[in-house]
Amino acid sequence: MKNIFGTDGIRDKINQGPLTPANLTQLGHAIGQWASNNLEKPIKILIGYDTRSSCSSILDLLAHSILQYPVELFNGKVLPTPVICKLVKEEEFDLGIIISASHNLAEYNGIKIVKKHAKISALAEGAITQLYQHEKFVEGPLKSSLQNYEQANQLYQIFITAWFEAEFLQGKKIVLDCAHGATYQLAPKIFEHFGAQVIIINNNPDGHNINLGCGSTCPQNITTAVLLHHADWGISFDGDGDRVIMVDHNGHTYDGDEILAILAQHPLFKKSPIVGTIMSNQGLGQYLQEKNKIFFRASVGDKHVYQMMQQYHAMLGGEPSGHIIVEPFSYSGDGIFTSLLVIDTFLKEHIGLPVFKKFVQVATHIDVTSKKDLSQDPYNSIIKKYENQLNPGRLIIRYSGTEPILRIMVECNHQQTANLLAEQLKQELESTLR
Repeated sequence: MKNIFGTDGIRDKINQGPLTPANLTQLGHAIGQWASNNLEKPIKILIGYDTRSSCSSILDLLAHSILQYPVELFNGKVLPTPVICKLVKEEEFDLGIIISASHNLAEYNGIKIVKKHAKISALAEGAITQLYQHEKFVEGPLKSSLQNYEQANQLYQIFITAWFEAEFLQGKKIVLDCAHGATYQLAPKIFEHFGAQVIIINNNPDGHNINLGCGSTCPQNITTAVLLHHADWGISFDGDGDRVIMVDHNGHTYDGDEILAILAQHPLFKKSPIVGTIMSNQGLGQYLQEKNKIFFRASVGDKHVYQMMQQYHAMLGGEPSGHIIVEPFSYSGDGIFTSLLVIDTFLKEHIGLPVFKKFVQVATHIDVTSKKDLSQDPYNSIIKKYENQLNPGRLIIRYSGTEPILRIMVECNHQQTANLLAEQLKQELESTLR
């Protein structure tokens, strides 16, 4: 049985795989049946989505099936992923369903399921997959109707304002890149609430332009805007708002690794271990070691980061892509909260720049039609040959959990060496993977 859940929930192109109308109907039944079998009644589920045009039809199909079970389903409409996670954690919801493909373009969509204190477990994913693939559901009458939940953004704003001093951004000019995504209304309100002068770019979603040449995957936009407007900070979200990349007034870009290094200096986290991933820069590990901080590496994916945070009682973890989890606040990456906390830390702590010296990282990928076992020859021998050429350095090769690609990352001290090895390795692997 192949699990339909990847690194970050279910994800595919519209009308393909689990995202065809028939399969979404089946998936809604599987979720409804699993929830009614495993959760105490009455079951309350919050559902929300980003700005893709496909979200409304996915919502309709899922809701029609889920509501055939003893479930109350609340529609939060356009909501950032971290808002849904926070409200499920704090309010009387048993589950949250998020319709989003995060940083992907509008041709993709996806479904994430979260519970009170984490994304659902691999065991739950397997149980839902089993029902989805093997159960023959019979259509029945709806047991309730989809209810609007208009207060979601307002509640989230109350939770987030409790963390910071009133108007602590007074006198600061801040540019927000909302990626034409789910943060486009909420983020400006929150930053203005704290007294910032806000300049907003890429906040006109039309259903098809989410993440299109903008947002956290295209940080050059926010850099240009910060320098143009002589802003103090630039903050770039992805389509569902769980990632953030930041830029300071000099145009320096802070990825997730640098954000972790900055937040590690916040008094709240000075005694906490830090969790990164296998993709985290070696420079971050060296920096934290110099600060006598314990650093762990998890597998890629914020759910793996959070699992390791729980295992080692860490309060802070994240990925270079900008998923940053601050455990006292939430179990999800949260771009709005993280960016506010970074600025607050800069204002209160004496942080020198650069925060740490990075190793060169060169990333590339190979399109694949199937996922061959890389531990077998000839792939294993090819990989080991290149690993032996990196000292110091690392080679990370892994299949994407959300796209049909093999990711390659070469990390070492020299740009030219990294470029050369990445290109040679790509060519050699590509010829054997065909």
